[in-house]
Amino acid sequence: MRAAAALDMLAMLTTVLPGTTPPYPFPQDCSNVNVTTGAPGWFSNCTDAAGGCFKISVPKETKYNIGNTTFGASKAGGTQWCIDHLQGFVYSKVIDPAGAMYYEVDDRSGTGTAPQCRFLTGFDGRDEKQKAVYRARAYNPAGLECILTDEGGQYGIHAYSLAVNKTTPPLFVPSVAPDQCPTGTSCACQQSTGTLCGPYNYRCC
Repeated sequence: MRAAAALDMLAMLTTVLPGTTPPYPFPQDCSNVNVTTGAPGWFSNCTDAAGGCFKISVPKETKYNIGNTTFGASKAGGTQWCIDHLQGFVYSKVIDPAGAMYYEVDDRSGTGTAPQCRFLTGFDGRDEKQKAVYRARAYNPAGLECILTDEGGQYGIHAYSLAVNKTTPPLFVPSVAPDQCPTGTSCACQQSTGTLCGPYNYRCC
């Protein structure tokens, strides 16, 4: 009897009550086994947030791994965010007027070529009238292509769906210093969107 009572008590302590926020041990991983659990508790009052909220439907973790990353030398900030790897959703809330979050999608097939693509949610510069632009946008395809489709939105929530296509990975070109090109060749800077062109990011041509 005592053992049964102890098990009943343990079940009561570990059950998440309806309407309560699940106890995520890692705030940026809001994965839910139960599809009805929905978005994290902070994903609300989006009309009051500086840049609103973003809900991205993404491929589940059986095919691709999704995590946070950078945009060139720029680090993310000014947002609350988390990824539900099991149900396939990325949530972010833009708190700061210039807040943005950057994500990287990695192939899990184990091909050895490390294909990836990246996308952002949040502040993405200003338009011709100097009005802040908030959106989701893909950048830096490298063996994978991130395709974002705007699904509309309401109540300050911007909804998108993400599809991922495999493409040909970029060829590796050894970099050289500008003064190391052979006579008769020139030095060209190799720069990709969102990356910096450093002093040794060159090739001879």
